[in-house]
Amino acid sequence: MKCPNPARGVFCLFLLLFCVATLPAQTSKPVTFKGLLDSLNTHGLSNAEITKIIKTRGVDFELTPAMESDLKTAGADADLLAAVRSNFRGTPSASTTATTPLTGSTTSATTTTPPAARSVAPPEKKTDTPVAGPNAPVIASIKEVKKLYIEKMPNDLDEFIKAELSRQMPGRLIIVLRPEDADAIMKGNATNRRGNVSITDLRGTAELWNGEAGDKGLYLTKVHGGEKKVAERLVSSLKKALL
Repeated sequence: MKCPNPARGVFCLFLLLFCVATLPAQTSKPVTFKGLLDSLNTHGLSNAEITKIIKTRGVDFELTPAMESDLKTAGADADLLAAVRSNFRGTPSASTTATTPLTGSTTSATTTTPPAARSVAPPEKKTDTPVAGPNAPVIASIKEVKKLYIEKMPNDLDEFIKAELSRQMPGRLIIVLRPEDADAIMKGNATNRRGNVSITDLRGTAELWNGEAGDKGLYLTKVHGGEKKVAERLVSSLKKALL
């Protein structure tokens, strides 16, 4: 490094001593980011000299994009940056902080803490009987029912009733899968050779129809011999009320 005058020479000597104090090759301590940046900004050592020191001692920081940008601005070449990347000495921390001497600003790279696990509320228990909304149709007579929801019944009586409704009154009643889509709801029970059902409005406050039927000639077996006959008689009775 050339010094045009004695004063300049003294100043250059001071910078060189400062850089040597910052990056002493004899010590085993890794080079700090601040020390490296100071050396580049003061131009006391060449890139090749700094690179040699880093290969011997290593650095105590992991190079981040922000740090690399600062080093390039200060004059670091590709070989120096490669040496910094490959000579990290130390344990990576959750947060890397570097303070530049020119601005005093702090550049931080912090790990992101995963958000706390969200508590998941248990699914709401569905009920067969809905709470009628303000727009629910007001059904005053069984003859007004067009869409019917049938609740599950013992011995699959509900399935036999659906089959009989399709056979005896095709198109008269639409069987819906959700109670909120219905005009009325059918509930029922099946016991040994007998069945009874009722149809109410959505609120369950007004009974529109009820029926009971039995099958004395057939015993309820595992193949549901009696439920089919009970369903046939119940639907036949309902048909008379609807027509």
